[in-house]
Amino acid sequence: MEIWHIWLILAAIAIISEMFHQGFVLICFGVGFFLGMVASLLNWGTAWQVAFFAIGTFIALIGIRPFIVNFMEKRNPEVKTNTDALVGKSGIVIEAIEPESSDGRIKVGGEDWWAVSNSGVRIEKDEQVTIVRIEGVKVYVTKKA
Repeated sequence: MEIWHIWLILAAIAIISEMFHQGFVLICFGVGFFLGMVASLLNWGTAWQVAFFAIGTFIALIGIRPFIVNFMEKRNPEVKTNTDALVGKSGIVIEAIEPESSDGRIKVGGEDWWAVSNSGVRIEKDEQVTIVRIEGVKVYVTKKA
């Protein structure tokens, strides 16, 4: 096995690993490994191969990665995750929500949440509600019209 084979294998591993990591870092190393392979194919010494790897990785990290990350963020700027994704969703009251206490409970997407009436009215069991906001482990809800 020649040295360029090792560079090629390392490049392939980095690029394939990027599919699972998706931080656009491993692919930059893949670019560096590929440039190290090019230097090896030109029969340049080990020092040149390592230099090509380092410079290629650095240029990819500093010059290319920010543009890729910026492009990806522009494509999906409004993606909501975690509890932010629950705001606006509908749920069903599983324990009546009293206006003066926080003892009510709702079920949303198979999850059980403490619920508080946002409008200060009693909401009966089995009524549909809409989540208005989330504070800690409590969701604030209104009756669904």
